[in-house]
Amino acid sequence: MDVAIAQAEKIEMTETHWGLVEAVRNDYEKHQRHLSGNELVHMLGEHLKESAHDTRKDVNAFLYQLFSHSPEKQLAKIAGLQKPLPADTE
Repeated sequence: MDVAIAQAEKIEMTETHWGLVEAVRNDYEKHQRHLSGNELVHMLGEHLKESAHDTRKDVNAFLYQLFSHSPEKQLAKIAGLQKPLPADTE
């Protein structure tokens, strides 16, 4: 994780940001692939103990509030992971 990368992305990191970065990194280490946008929403929905289907719009909006350009790409970058390919973010 890199504070300088987050600053370069113009993201003021909070505990929530860092928690998501850590979760993405752990998942990548476990599965050796990036989470897709849908998987990221489902993961966060599960963490919130809510159905991702019921909260998809809210969770997706929340992710874009935290990482405004592209949650999948910015999370990977800050976590120190390789850049996701376009197919990884579908």
